[in-house]
Amino acid sequence: MYSVMNTSYKGLCMNTVMKNRNIRLYVLAAKACRGNETAREEFVQYFHTFCVDICSGRLYEYYKLFLYQLINEGNTVAMIFLGDLHETGGIKDKNKVNRYYRMAAEKGEPYGYVLMAIRLLKQPATELDYKNAYSLLKKAEGYGGLNSDSGLYAMGDIYYLGRYVEKNNRFARHYYNGIINNDAYRDSDYYWKACYRMAEIMLEEGDIHKMGKIIKRIKSCTKGMKPEEIAKKLGTYE
Repeated sequence: MYSVMNTSYKGLCMNTVMKNRNIRLYVLAAKACRGNETAREEFVQYFHTFCVDICSGRLYEYYKLFLYQLINEGNTVAMIFLGDLHETGGIKDKNKVNRYYRMAAEKGEPYGYVLMAIRLLKQPATELDYKNAYSLLKKAEGYGGLNSDSGLYAMGDIYYLGRYVEKNNRFARHYYNGIINNDAYRDSDYYWKACYRMAEIMLEEGDIHKMGKIIKRIKSCTKGMKPEEIAKKLGTYE
């Protein structure tokens, strides 16, 4: 009985959350259609963050409309969001994903290069994929844009695993530490994965006395995960 009631209550809460979410979006859309630029940008940010399940209907059409408007105005965040929409959203035209990521990068948002690199590494990557990913990540870094957890982890892995470049633990440490030492990444899978890689490096180098603290972090973040699941996630990029 408790289980049924609990499930019903959760369903009611979810319906309330979705209803409130949609009301907020309609209010923002109305303001945006009256020329409120701040409301338009807030609509786009909110939709992209909380509404990936919406792939049709009026709100979805507003989202696309506002994205194209912002892109025409040179908004690089909108370019990346439209790339995401072609990758995993309602449009799903993977041939156009890099077009919008590259557009953002060339307009001054180097994170576009990072996203292009991660796309290469998501698939079963060849040495050529690693070479191209490395080139894109270095390009992002050159523009001061290698400041995302995904980009730092990918570059760390390239050096740690010696893919395309010569294995270099010192360089790998630098990129993994970029994640570990940034509190903004504590809730990201890349955080514990970077910790795990650092523990592996310490083990390789015989730096055992420093491993205890970092192993505690890994255990805390991976509680409930099976060893094979951890191993699989270490080599994935999202």
